[in-house]
Amino acid sequence: MPLHEISKPVSGHVIIDGTPPNAVEVQLRYSRNDPHAVWMIFPAQEWCFDRGLLLEALAGVPSGEGDAHIHCDDTNVCVHLGSPADRAHVVLPREEVDAFAEASTNLIARGAESTHLDLDGLISRILASTDVS
Repeated sequence: MPLHEISKPVSGHVIIDGTPPNAVEVQLRYSRNDPHAVWMIFPAQEWCFDRGLLLEALAGVPSGEGDAHIHCDDTNVCVHLGSPADRAHVVLPREEVDAFAEASTNLIARGAESTHLDLDGLISRILASTDVS
């Protein structure tokens, strides 16, 4: 049976609004069902952003607009989440994030995400969840 999802626990640190760094466990998740998205799952919060942002940052190009910005150095991946007034800075080990990103591109090659989208299924789910009464 083919693999449909990749999930990787990663230990890192989070800094919220200038507070001292706190240890955090983050679950990184990628799925064929949503091939453009990477999920960062925290104990009390989930964030989703475009996988392309992560892959660009790992290639040395700081990336992001709006709520998610990502940049890397040789040892860390820094993910900045939230609004300019209220931001969380998540620092994860580069080696762990590289392994996750490689696994995601082994599952679906970069640039091939759109060939894995089930637009009919997505539209059906949206219409089914819309209350038209």
